[in-house]
Amino acid sequence: MVEKLTGPAIEQAIAGRAKIKVVVVEQTESTQLLAKNYLAHHNNEEPVVFVANQQSGGYGQHGRHFYSPAESGIYLSLLLPPQRLQQLRKAGLLTTSVAVILAEVLEQYFPQVHLSLKWVNDVFLGPKKVAGILTEAVYQLGTPAASLIIGIGVNLTTQNFPAMLANKAGALGEADNVDHNQLVADLLVALIRMLADYADGKYLAEYRQRCFLLGRTVAVKTARGVSKGIAVDISKNGGLVIDCDGKRQIIHSGEVEKVNF
Repeated sequence: MVEKLTGPAIEQAIAGRAKIKVVVVEQTESTQLLAKNYLAHHNNEEPVVFVANQQSGGYGQHGRHFYSPAESGIYLSLLLPPQRLQQLRKAGLLTTSVAVILAEVLEQYFPQVHLSLKWVNDVFLGPKKVAGILTEAVYQLGTPAASLIIGIGVNLTTQNFPAMLANKAGALGEADNVDHNQLVADLLVALIRMLADYADGKYLAEYRQRCFLLGRTVAVKTARGVSKGIAVDISKNGGLVIDCDGKRQIIHSGEVEKVNF
């Protein structure tokens, strides 16, 4: 069982390294929804993170349910100050950069594992997903700005997944002397530091190294249909480059439905 996450413990671990408002709740439907509700009633001039020990309706990409049982994982949403719309065009780079940072921090605390990445937002340990990322933008009416919410869910010691997830989802497992409040704090500090320089593609090289899709035949569902080909690269903007019978296509938004192993 994961130790209970608390606001004071996380704040103490962050102190002096970054400026982040911390809100921790015992249970909620979704930390993403907490962030959106907060944004509807406040001007967020500094980062605010919402952390829950349990979620009843956590969700990921395309609204899929993220299993979030009590005190067995990390479930958080980081609300960022408003950004001008042109910065949001870097959304692909942001998600890929968050994935790299998340993998790096988790490996520091679980040195026995090596994590890989599935484009664009999933973290894998072997053949199973152990963490997911969701980046959402909330637009401010009448202004050329929007606030980004970075949602992260990590299965630390989660067991007994629902039947539909049992063959797909896994957990990092038990680790000695892991302070989970410190882990969350280190992750948040690393994310804040990453935000200062991700837009220049600094984290793409490592993302490519960790992305297990490259070199494999994939089927990607997009708004225009399903594209099939060999994943050959990650573009400079974080898109998935696939080779379809000699013709290259860059996919910026979609879901990899099938990977040929």
